[in-house]
Amino acid sequence: NEYESQLKKGDKLVFAAFGGGFTWGSILLTWAYNS
Repeated sequence: NEYESQLKKGDKLVFAAFGGGFTWGSILLTWAYNS
């Protein structure tokens, strides 16, 4: 929430997470609105 003011419409964000047992997940998100 503290970085929301720095994001602009069309910015790309990548989130990645790693867990136990070599589980992982990731997402590519395109910011869709101006704050």
